[in-house]
Amino acid sequence: MADAGSTRVRIQVVQRAPRFEGGDDALGFTLLGLLEERLPRGVPRPAMFVFREDRVEIVDLVPLLGGPDLHCRVACFAGQEGVEAIALVGVIVRERSTPKEHRFGSVFVEWTDGRWWAAWRSLGRDVQVDPAHGPWVQRAIDRIPRPAGFGAWFSRARFQGLKVRLELQDQVVH
Repeated sequence: MADAGSTRVRIQVVQRAPRFEGGDDALGFTLLGLLEERLPRGVPRPAMFVFREDRVEIVDLVPLLGGPDLHCRVACFAGQEGVEAIALVGVIVRERSTPKEHRFGSVFVEWTDGRWWAAWRSLGRDVQVDPAHGPWVQRAIDRIPRPAGFGAWFSRARFQGLKVRLELQDQVVH
C-alpha cells in the first residue's frame, strides 16, 4: 500500500484507570464527564481516545482534521494490534439557517465488534453544559442506526488493511 504521507500529532499515553472500565454506558458517561469537566476552561481541543488493555492513548485530533479523510485516519488507528475501542470526544458546532449556531458536547465510542455508544449534550452560549437538557444517548444495542459519519473504523481497517505507523519524535516527561 502506498504511503499516505505523514502528519505530526501529539499523543498522551496514560495508564488505563478503573474509571475506564465497567461496560459501554460507564465508559461513555465517563468520557462525557471528562469533556464536561474541561468546559469551564474553554472549548477543549477534539481528541481521540485509543483504548488498549493496559493504557489509553489520547490523540490530539486537530492535526488530523486538515486531511481529506478523517474517517480513514481514525480507521488507521483502529487497525493497530491490541486496540480494543476508539472514542472521539469534542464539541460540535451546528450552524443553522438563522444567525444562531448551536454547540454540542459529543462522545462517540466504537468497539472492535462493531458496538457503538454516542452522546450529545447541549451547550449554552458560554459553551457550558445547559442544565435544562440532559445528554441525548444512542447505542447500538438499542437497534438505532449508527450516526452518519461516525464509526465503522474497525471494519474499514480490516477491509482495507489500514494501520498507522507511529514514530517517536521527542518525548516530554513531566
